[in-house]
Amino acid sequence: MIQVESATARIFFRFGHIGEGFHGSQMQPGLRTAQGELLDIFYKCKFIDNNKAIQMASRTDAGVNVRQNGGIVDMKRSKWDPMGEKGFMKAVRDRLPGDMALFDAMEVEETWLPRRNATRTYLYRLEAVEKWKQPDLVDFKNWCQIFVGEHNWSNFSRVEEGKTYVREVLECDPWVDENRIIGFKIIGTAFVWNQVRRVASALVGLSNGTHDFEKVKAALHQPNQYIDLGLCPPDWLTLWDVEWDNIPTIGAEIPALTKPIGVFKRWLELAKLEQKQMLHTSWSTTGS
Repeated sequence: MIQVESATARIFFRFGHIGEGFHGSQMQPGLRTAQGELLDIFYKCKFIDNNKAIQMASRTDAGVNVRQNGGIVDMKRSKWDPMGEKGFMKAVRDRLPGDMALFDAMEVEETWLPRRNATRTYLYRLEAVEKWKQPDLVDFKNWCQIFVGEHNWSNFSRVEEGKTYVREVLECDPWVDENRIIGFKIIGTAFVWNQVRRVASALVGLSNGTHDFEKVKAALHQPNQYIDLGLCPPDWLTLWDVEWDNIPTIGAEIPALTKPIGVFKRWLELAKLEQKQMLHTSWSTTGS
């Protein structure tokens, strides 16, 4: 039997974007999104027809920074085979806006999906939240640890009928510069909508006394009892990394950032610039 080669090649690629200029990652009619930008570029490069879609590893809201995410596109094999990764990268980068980055591209099996077998790392900069109070580092480490493990995260998401809210957090640790707490790093196989921003709000509440330890634990361990711990803004959330089995990691050192000084509102403007700078610096060092 003669094996017929597929007319399309499934291409996995890694990319990032600055959250400020996007209404999230997923397509929204009439709004600028990361998926929409990439689809437009792929169509202009004649990689795809206009009815193709991109599947992404992680979905992010408006304002959330993304150092590295991943996606797949089924593109014309007649385009991919002659150009390979080098040609793909050049064609896309020539059209990519300055607030996006492209790391690499490779062909994967036609059944491979980016949301499977992946771990996601998020950073949240707590010190930029106005009500944050610097706690003792030992106490903060203990607070972070209560979120580790498999839990029903119903109180840390918007609940919709028919959805499951059980997710596993593999790590939750302080993001520090010496003994100063910048925020936290959280790693998991998957997250529910707004989970990290609600964890951030719980930690801010613990720091300033709005929430006590038992209330936060009850929100986590008693999902059928509605407990609202608040929601922190998206501006200080970064999808730092997504890693997959059998795909080489593109790591980057998590930076130490400028501590709050002077008038808080003035420092916030500096901090917003730093949020962008840490992505651009990482992209520059990885050749993206």
